[in-house]
Amino acid sequence: RRNLYTIMHCSTAKFMVDAEQCAMAYRMAEGPRWDDFDEALAAVRDVGPGGHYLAHPHTQDNFQRAFYMPKLLDNNNIEQWMANGSKSITERALNLAKAKLNEYEEPKLDQAVNDELLDYIARRESEIPDDGGLNEDY
Repeated sequence: RRNLYTIMHCSTAKFMVDAEQCAMAYRMAEGPRWDDFDEALAAVRDVGPGGHYLAHPHTQDNFQRAFYMPKLLDNNNIEQWMANGSKSITERALNLAKAKLNEYEEPKLDQAVNDELLDYIARRESEIPDDGGLNEDY
């Protein structure tokens, strides 16, 4: 329970932005997909030089997975950003956090498992010595 106090200094907005940046880095580290390489080459042959790839079924089926599209970073120009309400990344991050909290559904836990967990917590709390207030200053 004391550990809950240590996270109260965390900026919710920064946490959301950091989580998105981690997701972007993870997606980039995955690299390009090679599982449909033959289908992609077939699309290139099908469209041909100077052709319109964006309308090809392969592109339509795969373009959303090809790039990571962040929810918080705004790629609009300044005029569009202003027309959309000039929301800062902090405001967008807080709105996303609120939306995620509103969507949260507590997972169902079997009562026997819950009882075992509560028993374990009680047992461990009695076994772990009190810190004697050493961490109160931090």
